Amino acid sequence: DTAIGFQSDIVLIEFKRPEGGLTPPVEIMGQMCFAVDAARRLGRRWYLVLVPGRDTTVSKGPAEYVREALASAGKTRSKWGLSKDALSEIRATPPDELASHVHVIGWEKLIRLTVESIKASVPESWTREQTLKKLEYWQESRAALGLLSPLK
Repeated sequence: DTAIGFQSDIVLIEFKRPEGGLTPPVEIMGQMCFAVDAARRLGRRWYLVLVPGRDTTVSKGPAEYVREALASAGKTRSKWGLSKDALSEIRATPPDELASHVHVIGWEKLIRLTVESIKASVPESWTREQTLKKLEYWQESRAALGLLSPLK
């Protein structure tokens, strides 16, 4: 859903709605191939962040997501026009090494860390306060629907 380029790294973020739902293996394999290809071309390291749903649905770790993604390589190749080089590189990389590039985080933790980061690094301003209020509203409104835990 989002790609962020830094001087030494590329970070891809795949969000799922707070209703839950884990990221399908075909999507993860496609994201990993895209990340490997982009990282090779740009001379950067790659990382994939998966935001599957609420924290309580984060039941899979990176290694399990990677194993399932590798098993879906055939389906992924037919769905996406994957680079043969990227697919070969993914298949040649040990699963544990691939898993070290993948991070899984739930919505509640993502919002909490975002709020902490804003408070620690953004000077007091109307914009800062509006952003924090909107994040609080977003989480609380979804908590009222039973999709996220309320703020603590």
